Amino acid sequence: MSESETPPMLGSPEMEAQAHALVDMVIENARQRLVEEEKEKEAEHQAQEAVMGTQKYGYYDYLMLEDKEEDYAVKNITWPRAEEFNIKVGDEKINEFIKTWDYEGSWLYCIDFLQEEDHEYDKRYRYRVRWSIPTRRKPIPRATACVYFTIEVSKIKPKHFPVQVYYVFETNKLVHRPGQSRFREKWLKDIIESKIIAMETRKVKRPPCSGHTFIMAEAFPGPSEESFRYDLLFLSSDEDKLWTEENLVRPLDERGFATCLPHRDFTPGMPKLNLLHDALKDSLRTVLVISPEFLEDWKFKQALDPTFIDEGKLIPLIYKKCKALPEALSKVVHLEYSEQVDPCLLLDRIARAVEHTVGKKCE
Repeated sequence: MSESETPPMLGSPEMEAQAHALVDMVIENARQRLVEEEKEKEAEHQAQEAVMGTQKYGYYDYLMLEDKEEDYAVKNITWPRAEEFNIKVGDEKINEFIKTWDYEGSWLYCIDFLQEEDHEYDKRYRYRVRWSIPTRRKPIPRATACVYFTIEVSKIKPKHFPVQVYYVFETNKLVHRPGQSRFREKWLKDIIESKIIAMETRKVKRPPCSGHTFIMAEAFPGPSEESFRYDLLFLSSDEDKLWTEENLVRPLDERGFATCLPHRDFTPGMPKLNLLHDALKDSLRTVLVISPEFLEDWKFKQALDPTFIDEGKLIPLIYKKCKALPEALSKVVHLEYSEQVDPCLLLDRIARAVEHTVGKKCE
């Protein structure tokens, strides 16, 4: 990579594509090597088996560095045959395999199916496993660590043959195979630590709600448009404003979004109502952190403008249970916070809502 090129951001689609490309390279190189081996003489093939140990693990060992320890039994599971495989089975088997790893109980993970790819000799199913350590103080963690799984279902092998499985840890170029390398919790911790360090070195300056020009730092080429000062405005009750800042606003700030939070960004001495109206108009989307207290708050009543609802600018997030939502909001798709839901999903859905809005305006 030349000095002028910018490396892909951690957790970005580019990083995900690199992980998939690494697995594809291993599969294609392994298949090419198999074709070449079939053309060799039997004596040469047997000599190669003795040197490389292919009788134990197969031809993939030529291409991947394996982490084997004589004193540690690497655990594995029984993977499905090609004829048994489907997307749901893949999800279940990845979950079963992860349970063989040794890690602290404070880790949480979720498995997402990404896509199915049809190739000449096989189909490849891509999954992502996102890891995080939420706490009571920070139920929405600052960063996650991703592991990308690829399950290869051959079109040319007999249907009773098992599927082939590969996985890559985010930021790492080593392609792993189940049963051939020992999982280390430190790998996940290193990924998260490196992300947090990157966030700290790429802080975005926050604009005040007073009409000053805002320019986002080039390190975070975020989704803001010139016609809007903010990507997201967050409104909540006074009781919930610190939770909102700590668990929603700051993580999205660190992702590069331009956010506005009244108690943090409104200019002292200016009329609150005028500042709120300006912020509502100057924000792509407004997140309403719903609680019984917020439903009685003056900010909520101002935000509940039919124009904003019709334009799809409001994102209701149910933080605390309420007896009933106002009829106008009951027709809007909302998010819901709970301790059972992966908190990173909330951030991802809010981020996608902004990106979707920008995409529509650019069409």
